Amino acid sequence: MADLEASGKGKRQAGKPSLLACWECRRKHVKCDASQPICSRCTKNSLNCTYVPSRRGYQGSVPRRRNRIPGSPAAQLLISPGPSTDLSPSASPSLAPQSPDIRISGAITPTSIPASSRAFVEIPGTRPVFRPNATPSQQSFSSSFAGTNPSFQDDEYLLGLFYSHFYPTHPFLVPQNCYKTQSYPVYLRLVVQLAGSQFAPRKSNDDLVDAVDAQLAAASGSSVYLVQSLLLFAIVLHARLDMAKAFIVLARACEMAINLGMNRYGFAAEYGNNDAVKEESYRRTWWELYVVDGYFAGLHRQTSFKCNLVELSASLPCSEHLYVKGMLRTPFVSLHQFDQRLFSNESVDFGSACYRIAAIRILARAIAIAGSGHGVQDEVQAVDNALRAWRLHLPAEKTEFFNDLDIVDHMMLQAHSFIDYTYILIHFPRSELALNLPSISDLACVPRADRVYSASSQDAIKSITACKDLSNLASLPVVKHSPLFICCLVFGCVVQLSACSSQPYSCTLQHRERVAVMTGLLKQMSQFWPLAGDVLHHLNRIAGVVFRDDSVADSYTPHTTPSEVIDMTSIPDTMAWLDQLFAGGDSSMAAASELIFGH
Repeated sequence: MADLEASGKGKRQAGKPSLLACWECRRKHVKCDASQPICSRCTKNSLNCTYVPSRRGYQGSVPRRRNRIPGSPAAQLLISPGPSTDLSPSASPSLAPQSPDIRISGAITPTSIPASSRAFVEIPGTRPVFRPNATPSQQSFSSSFAGTNPSFQDDEYLLGLFYSHFYPTHPFLVPQNCYKTQSYPVYLRLVVQLAGSQFAPRKSNDDLVDAVDAQLAAASGSSVYLVQSLLLFAIVLHARLDMAKAFIVLARACEMAINLGMNRYGFAAEYGNNDAVKEESYRRTWWELYVVDGYFAGLHRQTSFKCNLVELSASLPCSEHLYVKGMLRTPFVSLHQFDQRLFSNESVDFGSACYRIAAIRILARAIAIAGSGHGVQDEVQAVDNALRAWRLHLPAEKTEFFNDLDIVDHMMLQAHSFIDYTYILIHFPRSELALNLPSISDLACVPRADRVYSASSQDAIKSITACKDLSNLASLPVVKHSPLFICCLVFGCVVQLSACSSQPYSCTLQHRERVAVMTGLLKQMSQFWPLAGDVLHHLNRIAGVVFRDDSVADSYTPHTTPSEVIDMTSIPDTMAWLDQLFAGGDSSMAAASELIFGH
């Protein structure tokens, strides 16, 4: 404190609030010592320290917004356009279609920005900020005065939110300390801001969605940066309940990445400009695209996905801590080398992202046979063996989700959730669980389809075990979750609710609390992702019928009459609304969307 006072930075005027308090300290309503770049509390608790200026009680010496000239021709985008991308014609002739999108000019004028994007145009000397007291229709990032320090710009704030909340679960862009050195184009920086804005308190970012949409629609040609932008946008759109558009955007990203050759060995080294971090980002981008493409295909009952139909020779991602520190080691691991771990006597340290990719590869095998009826038992058993082998061959350190510093291993957490989801996808439709829930009459159901599976108690046990595992994942003290985890939680709840509906006499308080944990996490995630709130509404309605208060009070006394539950034996040739999630065909996405997501 003495040093601060000597420098004049620690003095405060009596009665005047401090302009400097990091976001984490404000959120917890605790004092912040305003140390920069990281305050003492954030340093102690390993938190992401982001400074945003407080406007309460501060008049400032800079003229107010109303004194500025509206519509100034010097208006500029919210973000600062980055310099030219590296995939330029001179750097890569094969990746250089004659398109202005390959090189992004640093000059962007208001007239070049679509009308839907102009909500993010500001006057020099001002910055777009969120107005917390505005009406819902007014709650957007709009322009008003906020000081002159560049670290207080909204793009810095949203960038901090992105790297603090979203990036740990999808780390395919460069680490935060390398972000500003990258020549990321405008559209990619906008998508990063959009993902970060999902975690801004009490906000509406619809204008930013429109701005991103317009920028990406106008982008022509092909580049890794455009692939990264489309991939990130697809993840956000899906979690915002715009699933049809998410599939279109993702399909564009997949096609572009394959045409560029991102799936092939040597691509990253050839176009990474001898930048090891950038090369790793390129490899991670391809495999993230593979994971998301496969996961979306599984959710909406496609029998294959585009990224799994091409050569997969790109090197696998390295360990997260090496990537963040820039300590990349060579040679890099291939998919074949990773597969050989199953029969190797040597212990090799593979990155957690490798196990996440392996989980999706098993999912790819599962969706190819999930909609099949009789005659595929050998294939089902093969997938089941692969799922079991995946777990049995995990190194001891990969069975835990926290390292010695209590840092979450998000890649392994997601990998386990994908494995559990695949178990449910394979075994639940073939189980003896009742697929009709007591509240079925309250749901807008699609027509029933013919049942093609034979009931099996073993399949039911494996489905319920996977449900328990998902509940255990939801109970971990983890604050940040990927939006991809939302649908895994939905399937976990559905299995547990179906089990209790078919076996009401054995449904206990433990089962109810298992569902409560998963719906509780969905409730928490609904603060950021509309998808979580939407599915939670439907699940709560069903759970409210299944878990009647009087029937759970005494777990050994049946209070639900047989007439309230539709037994599986009464409908041997049919299946209810839930089976539509496991039915293939062109209408599978629409059916799943209508039944689970209410659209």
